Amino acid sequence: MGHSLVRIVVLIMVLALAANFFLGAWFFASASAVFYGVALVAGGLYLLRRWYGKNPAQFLGAGWRIGDALEVSDPHKPVAVKDAVVPTAYMALGALCLGSPKAGKTESVLLGILDQMPTFWPGSGYAVFEGKGDIDIYKKHVACRGAPDYFFSSELPGTHSVNLMEGEAGDVVDRLTHSLIGTTASTTFYSDEQLSKLLLVVPILKGLGVPVNLRDLYVAVAAEDAESDLLRQAKTAAVDPVALNLYADWIKSDDHVKRKALLQGLLNRLFPFVYGPHTERLNDYQPDIRVHDIVAQGKRVYFHLPLTKFSKTVAVALVEMFHVEARRRQLAGADGSVPFPLFLDDWGDFFHANFDPFSARCRSAGMPLFFSFQSIGQLEDVSPTFKDVLDDTIANKIVLRVMGDSSSRYAAQLMGEYERVEVGSSDLGGRDGVNFMNRAAPRTSAQDFKQLRPGEAFISTLMDVEGETINPIFKTRLPLPDFAGWRDIEMPAPGSKSSAAGLDFWTKYMNPAALSTVRADALRAADPEQYREVV
Repeated sequence: MGHSLVRIVVLIMVLALAANFFLGAWFFASASAVFYGVALVAGGLYLLRRWYGKNPAQFLGAGWRIGDALEVSDPHKPVAVKDAVVPTAYMALGALCLGSPKAGKTESVLLGILDQMPTFWPGSGYAVFEGKGDIDIYKKHVACRGAPDYFFSSELPGTHSVNLMEGEAGDVVDRLTHSLIGTTASTTFYSDEQLSKLLLVVPILKGLGVPVNLRDLYVAVAAEDAESDLLRQAKTAAVDPVALNLYADWIKSDDHVKRKALLQGLLNRLFPFVYGPHTERLNDYQPDIRVHDIVAQGKRVYFHLPLTKFSKTVAVALVEMFHVEARRRQLAGADGSVPFPLFLDDWGDFFHANFDPFSARCRSAGMPLFFSFQSIGQLEDVSPTFKDVLDDTIANKIVLRVMGDSSSRYAAQLMGEYERVEVGSSDLGGRDGVNFMNRAAPRTSAQDFKQLRPGEAFISTLMDVEGETINPIFKTRLPLPDFAGWRDIEMPAPGSKSSAAGLDFWTKYMNPAALSTVRADALRAADPEQYREVV
């Protein structure tokens, strides 16, 4: 029996039963029969309104327009919606996008949201962390939205620069702790030791009153002469006397070789940031990209991060810069702040140990996170519970075509369940009986997601209707932004800028012989057996 027919039968039976009670009330003058009749009529009206009233999806306002859609919260009663919308208020709670390669995650979702942002978040800036390193994506972004204010690539030369030592001393220590110091049960002592020395050295460097970078930090730990030089300069600068005395006591407490050996792990992790073909743009004394200014002024920045070990190292450091800014906004009170969304496209391989608290802080700081993943496996690689955390805290779930069984089952789980009324009949002892029951059933099946075409998606969101928060499910083919002519877009031309003045310990102390020794130490620490064979 069709679902609509079952509903009609239920309403007729309720109406007939109510009529019987009213007739009984008239014939037997029974007040209780009147009560039961009125209750049945009220129940029938409730069912009528719930089943055939105006669909909540029609109450739409400003937000991300996702095109003509079917509202399938009840899959047996799909409702056509013209120009459906994900409301602005719930866009501020971020999104989780899941889809196989070529399903449309980047073009339909990332570029689609960026293209429409001026209509629902006018004046907002954003940061895009693009984890595939595909230059086509950048060109299409420029074609439909114009060039971002800043473009940084971990691989392409001549793009905009950053300084990973930017900010107050406490912020720098916090950031470097997360991006450079790993903590496990077996290395807690060494991690604590490295953190304590960062707390000694960074305030001294930042207190000199001149620009400093990670190269200066590296040399200040690695070169004995630099230690003495730093102490001398700190004594003549307005450095906090307590910090100065602690630093002086440390470098006098033991010989340099022992101090360096204790901090060799920190130096090894620092090395990719200070030496190599692309590290100049990580250590600019006058960087183009200043995260605090970008967020405060609503600027747009695009991070091009081809998936390499070096790119992941850089990505972690960049994410931690935004973590510091999220903390600043959170402590200042983010209510009413202009949103500054962060888009993490194909981000499955770029997570690190501190990402969970980072994402939690961003949610409460008006910096909503928009993730895209290829599979549930990438989510589970972050941590056993991270996928559940995202499900609980992110309002919008966008699922395009997924092929794997586990990913498609997870997609169906994200779309949730609906309440279905079932009618049963029985014949016991010659007496007919009819019973009704409500049963929760999945809105979608795993197969539904395997059959989607590129750009087609199921979207679960939230919506406020008549004082209630509801959870509509849309099935739509997302509209593509207009990026015609993207092939003719030129990549940013390699730029050149004059070197800015700073502490410059690198030039002063890292001569070719010193660099060779440093590189040998790093190789030995990374692979002692191979290093012995090479030597």
